[in-house]
Amino acid sequence: MLSELKALGYELHFASTAQRSDNSEGLEELECVVHEITLNDSSFDKLIAKLQPEIAVFDRFMIEEQFSWRIKEAAPNACLILDTEDFHSLRHIRHQIVKKHPEQAIDIANLLTLNSEPGLLQGCLNSDIAMREIASMWRCDINLIISRAERELLQTYYGLPESILHYCPFLISNTDTVENPTIELNERRDFVFIGNYRHAPNWDAVQLLAQHIWPLIHAQLPQAKCYIYGAYTPEKAQQFHQPKQGIFISGWAKDAQATMQAAKVHLAPLRFGAGLKGKIFDSLRVGTPCVASSIAWEGIASKTTNALLTPKDYQNFAKLAVALYTDEKQWHAEQARGYQILKREFTYTEHSLALKEKIKMVTENLETHRAPLFTRKMFEQTQYRATQFMSQWIEAKQTIEQLRAANHQPETD
Repeated sequence: MLSELKALGYELHFASTAQRSDNSEGLEELECVVHEITLNDSSFDKLIAKLQPEIAVFDRFMIEEQFSWRIKEAAPNACLILDTEDFHSLRHIRHQIVKKHPEQAIDIANLLTLNSEPGLLQGCLNSDIAMREIASMWRCDINLIISRAERELLQTYYGLPESILHYCPFLISNTDTVENPTIELNERRDFVFIGNYRHAPNWDAVQLLAQHIWPLIHAQLPQAKCYIYGAYTPEKAQQFHQPKQGIFISGWAKDAQATMQAAKVHLAPLRFGAGLKGKIFDSLRVGTPCVASSIAWEGIASKTTNALLTPKDYQNFAKLAVALYTDEKQWHAEQARGYQILKREFTYTEHSLALKEKIKMVTENLETHRAPLFTRKMFEQTQYRATQFMSQWIEAKQTIEQLRAANHQPETD
């Protein structure tokens, strides 16, 4: 995203409430001017008034809630872009349904016809977090949507217009695809799963894999092993470290792609989540075929080795994994299919050009773009204003506390 703005000739300024760290990579290469800012503080207003940005990009809807009203007041003609990363409330919806109805399949294809208890689905789809996220999208001129499946849900159920939704998936260059992997099939071993434990869908997948799916695979392939990698491994995960059963809790993978490429088959039994799954892209890039749930493949591909993950599907998931592990012809076919998915759907040139054209079109016709969006104006006057007043109240409270401390005055009711 920042690279595309740089290519369009914009001067980049990066503002964050987080302190700089070794992980703040890429900013120097893009010649970003970095600003440290504070929540609920009018100093940000002064910064925006001085910069008068033509474009403001928010990283997720929570940031838009905090800062868009300030930008709107200080620079009303700035084009507002929300980088959604993924559809957060959709992940929440699916998580709630899995908790109450693990027997349900919950990919977007059947989400709206889910046969659940009365009111559960509507209660999830219309949850507070969903209303906040949808309102945030309405307030922005462009929303970057990472998944076609999520874009369809936003249009069909929530009624967002196509004009403010722009499909922008992971941008993969041809050089990112290793079509001649350094590790051939005869050098690969075992199964692998990689996922950060602090991400709820990953922890759920680890439990599902260890308790239900791996025992089925291990019964058919007793010599094979399954290595589960993930940062922030909790103590409770160690219960699944059972070398005699061929399953290993292996901690953080220093090089996720190298670890993935060394494996013969990648397993991704995700029951809920949103957006595009980075682990699937890592798998495709390094030529490691993947057996994954339809949730994991959502937005990437539909016709590949996948399965729904209700309890009745565990046997089929294991069957697919064993077949891929033991059938060389099928293994090579899945590897080739993965390369084709990247080439066909995620080339950098195509999506980068489309994004730059969208930004150029909206910024050059901002008034016309906004004119028919009555719902946008409505949200700016309701939930939008509530966020503003809450922030101003917090700032005023902090100012009073600072003055009281400076004068050593005791608190009074």
